[in-house]
Parts: sequence; structure tokens; C-alpha cells
Amino acid sequence: MIIINDEKLKQQLIESVHLDQALPLEVCAQMKLCKFDAHEYICVEFEPLANLYFMLKGKCMVTKLLSNGKRNLISFYEGFTLFGEIELIENTKASCSVEVLESALCLMIPHEPCRKILLADIQFMNRLCSFFTQKMRHNDHNASITQHCTTEEKLASYIISTQRNHQFRENHTQLAEYLGCSHRQLLRALKQFCLRGWLKKTETGYQLICLDELKAAANDIYMLDNEMARIFIGQ
Repeated sequence: MIIINDEKLKQQLIESVHLDQALPLEVCAQMKLCKFDAHEYICVEFEPLANLYFMLKGKCMVTKLLSNGKRNLISFYEGFTLFGEIELIENTKASCSVEVLESALCLMIPHEPCRKILLADIQFMNRLCSFFTQKMRHNDHNASITQHCTTEEKLASYIISTQRNHQFRENHTQLAEYLGCSHRQLLRALKQFCLRGWLKKTETGYQLICLDELKAAANDIYMLDNEMARIFIGQ
């Protein structure tokens, strides 16, 4: 993570998403503009999380560690969203891991000394409740639907959500863990996608050939509609 010391840009971004109307002025004054590169983590499960993050641009993947030591894919987030709201309220360590897939630009608010100010602000808490409800509804939907989805459906959605410039690369062992399938099931699904002409194997991974076919197979699993900004700021 790098801190961007550009007060003019920071203020422009705050105003562009109307956070100056949604947050107390003294909290806005504490904000810092920061950037995470791909494969960096905004937070790591069970580790201290000292900030509330408003992601303005970028794409992230959220995972949780299961009792068997494997990682479970929760969701993808693109564009405006929040991370660290639970930890702000409960003053606990990170409840999940958030990995950046595409460079993320964030406004960062330190939990201290802003926690007491934010928790006492009724307008902020109302907005946060609406946001949190929508976020949990989506995550619950993902958790229930993926229990009954095929490996192919989950894989198609994962590929769409993580591909860059129609290229897809992922460690097979880790991907099988995320999708909750065996290594053999994953390889079988990838082979089927290639046979159908949806993917083409390359030296470094796979090239997406038929994006529309993959989208049709994905059934919107893991994907979050970009309504978070409207829900939080009421625009």
C-alpha cells in the first residue's frame, strides 16, 4: 500500500462520491488517500485492522478460512464498497481476507480517533446499516447458492470475475480450494470449457474466447451489483 499525498485529489474524490455529505467533517479531515496494487491485501483474516476503507476504484476478492484449513470464496467487489465496518463497530481483528485483483484506490479512515465520532453519528450508522444489510444479503445468497451449483458454474463465474484482458491465470490447487471442488473436478471443467471453444490453453494460463458463453454458464454467482455507492450515500 502507498499513501498518496495529494490533498486536492483527495478532496475531489471525497466530493465525487459525496462522502463530505455522508460523514462528519472531523472524520473527513482524518481521511488519507491510498492505493493497493494487485495481489496486495487490504486486510488479512485474524490480523489487526486499524482502518475503515472506502474503495472507490478497483476489484477485490473476499475469502474466509474454514476449520479444515481451506479457504472459502465469499464474493468479489468492484467499484465503490467498504471494508472494515464490522471491525470498526466491534473493535476486533479482521473477520475475512480481502485480496486486491485490480489496483484499488481507497479513502482510509483510522478507527482511532474516529470510532467514537462515527458510532455516535446517527446518520452514518443508518447509512452503514443499509449498506451492511445489502452486503450480508448478497453474501448469504452466494453461500446458499454455491452449495447447489456445479463446478462448471462456479468456475465460469470465477473466470469472469478474475480475468484481465481476456487472460486467466490461477494456481489450480488454490482455485480448487476456493471453489470447494477436487483438483480432478477442476481440471475436467477446464477441459470442457476448452473443448466447447470458450477457453484456449496458453503457455501461461488460458485465453477467453467466448465471454458471453461463460457469462451464461456463470449464473451471476459471486458477482456483486454496483449498487453500494447508491445504498451508502443515498444518491
